Amino acid sequence: MGTLVRLGTEIENALKYYYMEKKDYRDLIDLKRDINFEKNIFQRIMPWTQNNVLDLYKVQLNIDLHNNSKLKNIQELMLCRHLYAHNSGLLNDDFISKYQRLTDVDVTKLPNIAAIYPANDTYYFSPLNKLDNFIEDCRNFIRQLP
Repeated sequence: MGTLVRLGTEIENALKYYYMEKKDYRDLIDLKRDINFEKNIFQRIMPWTQNNVLDLYKVQLNIDLHNNSKLKNIQELMLCRHLYAHNSGLLNDDFISKYQRLTDVDVTKLPNIAAIYPANDTYYFSPLNKLDNFIEDCRNFIRQLP
């Protein structure tokens, strides 16, 4: 779980430093002077979040991250990262709804979850089985940045 959380942090940092490079910012002081910068904006990669990195890149850099073939996988990674970092993998209705919206998978229909959720605390660790794929997806996502 910790590796997946750190992987999400690497995506956040890659998006931040790539943005800084493209804007010719020398350091974080320059970034913080950017009127378009907000705390955690490089974590917000879901299309339904306001002030997200997708819009920032499109408007400020003329880069459409939707053209990156690994975007959806990175979005799944970041959604799971949030669940693990802030909820230790404990399912909640907000995550379930967002995960289904993103992946079309209703985790409450999975046999091991359907039998116990929502009556009992239920942890969702299945994405950890895809950790090797997420690592490669991160590499390829970054490589595809123009």
